[in-house]
Amino acid sequence: MKINPINFNNPDVAIVISFSGGKDSSAMLAFIMENYPQAKKYVVMADTGFEHDDAVEWSKEIVEGFGLTLNVVRPIWKDGTVKTFQGMVRNRGMFPSSSCRQCTSDLKRDPIYKWIRNNVSEPIIINAMGLRADESTGRAKKDPFILNNRLSTKLINGSRKRTAYDWLPIHTWTTDEVISYLGNEGIELHPAYSYLSRFSCRLCILMRTKDIVAVYHNDRPAFDMISDLEQEIGFTMRNGESLVQLITGELKKDEVSA
Repeated sequence: MKINPINFNNPDVAIVISFSGGKDSSAMLAFIMENYPQAKKYVVMADTGFEHDDAVEWSKEIVEGFGLTLNVVRPIWKDGTVKTFQGMVRNRGMFPSSSCRQCTSDLKRDPIYKWIRNNVSEPIIINAMGLRADESTGRAKKDPFILNNRLSTKLINGSRKRTAYDWLPIHTWTTDEVISYLGNEGIELHPAYSYLSRFSCRLCILMRTKDIVAVYHNDRPAFDMISDLEQEIGFTMRNGESLVQLITGELKKDEVSA
């Protein structure tokens, strides 16, 4: 891993830990607590309005177990109402995609950045995220420690009022290493892992077919909610195939193989 140049124990430095309650952010939190116990830390979670029902309480319990406070942020429309995944899709008339991940930018990144700007006074911010290289080719290419220009203020006369860096402390870890570390730390996996490979939105645009089928069988209200939304806006979550078409085809495969 690339060594970062920042002394995390410096009082001018704050680590802001993006937390979801999933295995990677939980392992990251435990790792930071173990290796940087004296560093100033904030923990923030973005609620997209389509989280698992107990996601916030689950996350709060883990974070409070380390003696920290979970700060939950939610995006807001211009009229002051809470912006949710479903509302965003209705407003756009289409779902986000792998090439246009508005759900990540609008519902997670931007609310977290806004919270940081309003609540973190330290001039050096370490934006810690639990992204790992073996999750995808794109994530494998990410620099584990790099200047965050969007969150940093403008450079004036050679200095900035706020300098922010993105840090991926478990970027090189494998899934097995994450699971093993959590076990050693006594941190349980959320029950959703019994049928899903990732703990994110209840039905994510990036889910593999087998995970969508698992949602159909284990969280039918979430499946029906997105399926109904497809019909409402006349736009499918997956290119050229509705969720009903997908699940019908997969169930037919199961009948043939049975």
